[in-house]
Amino acid sequence: MNGLSQPLVPRAKAVCRAAATFALILGVLGGCATQNVAPPQETAQQEPAEPEAPEVIAGPAETPVEPEPVAPSVPQVPESLRALGKVPIALLVPMTGRAGALGKAMVEAAEMALFEAGNADVILLPKDTAGDPGIAARAAEEAVGEGARLIVGPLFASSVRAVTPVAQSAGIVVLAFSNDRSAASDGVYLLGFTPGDQVRRVVAFAMERGNRHFGAVVPSNEYGRLVVDTMRQTLEQAGKTLEQPSYFSPGETDFTQPIRSLSQNAPLLDTIMVAAGGQQLRGAAPLLPFYGYDPAQVKLLGTGLWDDPEIAAEPALLGGWFAAPPPEARTAYERRFQHYFGHDAPRLTSLAYDATALAAALAGLPGDQNFSRETLESERGFAGTEGIFRLGTGGVAERGLAILEVTASGFRVIDPAPKSFGPALTQ
Repeated sequence: MNGLSQPLVPRAKAVCRAAATFALILGVLGGCATQNVAPPQETAQQEPAEPEAPEVIAGPAETPVEPEPVAPSVPQVPESLRALGKVPIALLVPMTGRAGALGKAMVEAAEMALFEAGNADVILLPKDTAGDPGIAARAAEEAVGEGARLIVGPLFASSVRAVTPVAQSAGIVVLAFSNDRSAASDGVYLLGFTPGDQVRRVVAFAMERGNRHFGAVVPSNEYGRLVVDTMRQTLEQAGKTLEQPSYFSPGETDFTQPIRSLSQNAPLLDTIMVAAGGQQLRGAAPLLPFYGYDPAQVKLLGTGLWDDPEIAAEPALLGGWFAAPPPEARTAYERRFQHYFGHDAPRLTSLAYDATALAAALAGLPGDQNFSRETLESERGFAGTEGIFRLGTGGVAERGLAILEVTASGFRVIDPAPKSFGPALTQ
């Protein structure tokens, strides 16, 4: 692989952070304790009772402990990590190739999670997948040979599929970053942001606010089909229907035809889901008023693709709603990341942080069921940098989301994310 595939073993430093503890299923690791940890390297159904709060897997003090410099050398993998009582966690990310910068930042986020967790028994084994399924499979085999108890990553669905048989044959759980539901499998969980939760949340919120007639402009791909299917299911449960959706090519730049088609097929809408982001969203939105959808009368909804501050510059999107993880927890994470590494945290690095923090927390549980399905699929879920989430039998993370409104100065939360989960959804 490369130099970054060596294990990262914490060195000793006494730190006292009561706010950095982990509340777990079987107890609470709390208080002000001496932790043998090291800083990250500076380089790169009946009516349910009141739901219990999720286990907190992240929550250090807002002012991070100043890292102590460490020697640049990294210990070699011992012949038997298990014999030393260590818990090796493999991190499979593309540290080279087209997503190399993101992968290296994910390694940094994972180092940060271990430092803030304070569990000196966990050893991180970073492996470069180069964004290639074959290399990812070999990295997984290497990690298994080094005693990995859990695999965090990979990033891309093709790499997840390549790693799956290796992990399953070794009896190791995978916490992957993909958002492609088809990559989920037995013992393979996806932490990526999928549109299902986002669509359910914002459509349900719109109905609560009195919106009744729903339409959609979506891409003609699997993402668009999932948006449409989720909208239909959510609306049908409330006795409503989705008007004929209008589809656009995933590479579309001119939205005249899709918007005109929507106006011809469903002219009397009061709510329109626009499942696009970036330049596509900014190209589609101004056409809606032109084809008769008055912004004062028609509410625009979005998916996580709207989670881009630049869309606030488009007047047609002002007042629009979308569901996203609560921004306050992520903002605190991004501030700490900047403090440790001196650069901004790429958006998806929070997934590496949460997965590693979860692994470190579960590694501290007594017994040998730390990473069992029963433990990972806790109905209470976990609380991380992207709000609460839980892993269900379908293998796709369910998330507690806030409703954000687009304003001229950015986004504002108009309905906060839940603090705990109700009964699990059927995925």
